[in-house]
Amino acid sequence: MKQPEHILQDRLQAVQAVYGDARQRNGAPWKHLDRRSQAITLLAGRTINADWANRSPAEKTSEYSRVCTELDNAEAEFIRWRDMPAEELSGASAVAGLPLTTAPVQPADLARSLLDGLHQRGVRLELGSKDRISARPAHLLTTEDKRSLIALKGHVAALWKERNDVWVVE
Repeated sequence: MKQPEHILQDRLQAVQAVYGDARQRNGAPWKHLDRRSQAITLLAGRTINADWANRSPAEKTSEYSRVCTELDNAEAEFIRWRDMPAEELSGASAVAGLPLTTAPVQPADLARSLLDGLHQRGVRLELGSKDRISARPAHLLTTEDKRSLIALKGHVAALWKERNDVWVVE
């Protein structure tokens, strides 16, 4: 009976063969296929080469089944691209080449990254009444920092209160 590592290795080779067939088609989205192939190869390689000495057999089985599922999904995608009719291929390739849409950045996330950046540069913030923010030393603030602090004043103040465990009565 083959070891799970060898089974995964064989499955990965089969998926890579289908990937090669799909990539050879004229008009195939090479970048998309290459990214998917690299991701699945990395995932399988990490699992095959992992140190399982300190882990339970159930954890190893779970990880191998997860990787097998990912290999099956990748193979199905490569087969879809390989077998797609030529008239559909160009339209689907154009859609696959579009950048992934990301969720808009929330003000709270911007405030968090602003506070982290200021802290790393040694800028200390203090909060006064009515969420008045003081920054020291001021010479470390850039014009962009100042604009961001003004625009995100409420979010920065709320995050500062949360991080510093401050309770304010107004």
